[in-house]
Amino acid sequence: MNSNRTLIILLVVTVIAVLAAAVVVVQQQASVTSEIERTALFPDLDEEIGSVVALTVRSAEGEVVVRRAEAGWVVPAKHDYPADRARVREVLLALTRMEAVEPKTAQPELYERLGVSDPDRPGSRATLLSLRDAAGGTIAALLIGDRAPARGVYGRDRTGVDGRAYVRKAGDAQSWLALGVPDISADPDQWIDHNLLTLPRERIRRITISHPDGSTVRLFRDSPGEENFTIADLPRGRRAKTGMGPESTAAALSFLSFDDVKPAEDVDWSGATRTVYTAFDGLELTIRIKDGWAAFEAAYRIEVAEEGEGTVVLPSSPPDGEAEARRLNARYGGWAYKLPAYKVDDLTPTMDDLTEPAENEAES
Repeated sequence: MNSNRTLIILLVVTVIAVLAAAVVVVQQQASVTSEIERTALFPDLDEEIGSVVALTVRSAEGEVVVRRAEAGWVVPAKHDYPADRARVREVLLALTRMEAVEPKTAQPELYERLGVSDPDRPGSRATLLSLRDAAGGTIAALLIGDRAPARGVYGRDRTGVDGRAYVRKAGDAQSWLALGVPDISADPDQWIDHNLLTLPRERIRRITISHPDGSTVRLFRDSPGEENFTIADLPRGRRAKTGMGPESTAAALSFLSFDDVKPAEDVDWSGATRTVYTAFDGLELTIRIKDGWAAFEAAYRIEVAEEGEGTVVLPSSPPDGEAEARRLNARYGGWAYKLPAYKVDDLTPTMDDLTEPAENEAES
């Protein structure tokens, strides 16, 4: 009995000691938190952010400009292709909320230790982010240096945004450890809007692929309820490939992406493959494809919608087909997109790509 009582007493004492230690740690952390004086790096920027018409990123890798146009933000290095608005907004807001939490060196000879030396200096690791107004004046400019590992109360800013890095305001000697510093790049591809049009498989009625050699492949189904697409004019002795044969082409516009973009007029489209997707609800997408580049054109075929059940069984279809076609053409028309090789294969299959000898069925 005495040994059990002693064990219980020791256990209680241990629990009390652990709780006391935890209270001390919490109190110390709260004390450290209260001692940190967070200072906005650009305290008045939120009042000037509406005047920003250009954002420039410069590093040893190069320079990219993102500028405000009549229809929104664009990337001049990519032929004024639309920029990723969410990305631009994220960076602008980050600058207004960025906080300096600890002063670092003000000696130029020590800048390189933090990666905040001028980008023009050989070996510099810094990225210079500048905001300019319509007159070309600089609204804000910041040198972003090395990232710093999150640690304790320094890990996040007041909004909960990660991003701990060493920075220096352009023209200032003082460098800082700051919170809420975004990851940015001088690569133009990192700033363009990579979203491409989507045509869900459920809407597709037929697909026609016309090759430069005169051969044509047609896939179709009579109703949205049909699970698989039928290959028209199937050659004798062949069958549709099992797995992702016709289905790869039917699903090709569900997860479409691109690697590069340029004006469609910069591509010689002679000898291009022509792939046409026709939807039950009347939308028709024509895609010209050559050397990995693709151009899109949308149209609305009311007679196609009237032939089938149309939007009655397709709740995902827009209520106004003509408006959808105009929107797609306004956004994607006039551009050529460099597609991944596997997407090109999905969009331009030959009959041999989609079929296999029927005798394989007996062997499988």
